[in-house]
Amino acid sequence: MEIWQIVGYFAASLGAMSLIPEVMKALRTHHLQDVSWGTLLLLLVSSILWGIYGICMKDIPLSLSASVNFAMDMTLMTLKRHYDVTGQPLLLKDDAKPRETQKILAPETVPETSDEETTGQINPD
Repeated sequence: MEIWQIVGYFAASLGAMSLIPEVMKALRTHHLQDVSWGTLLLLLVSSILWGIYGICMKDIPLSLSASVNFAMDMTLMTLKRHYDVTGQPLLLKDDAKPRETQKILAPETVPETSDEETTGQINPD
């Protein structure tokens, strides 16, 4: 086995694992608000094209890496669709109640509160 073949296997392994942290974070946080559909679509098309290229070149590491990336891309797209539509975790335990979705407000849309509301005291100013 040549050194470049070892490098290829190592690079393909790292590439295949590159989306695992994103999938794990999505499963833990139950949202993918920060990931755009455009990014997911580009990753999906890229993994398909790399898979076709790897098959045509008979490059097993590249083909396997592209296959794993395709599976991760599809997982992220499925999770994003689910969370965007329902706002709920993918799997609920039998006794668990669906959680309330909490909208994140941009800093300029945060409602102002008076001193009386936050401290219960009237500001003499």
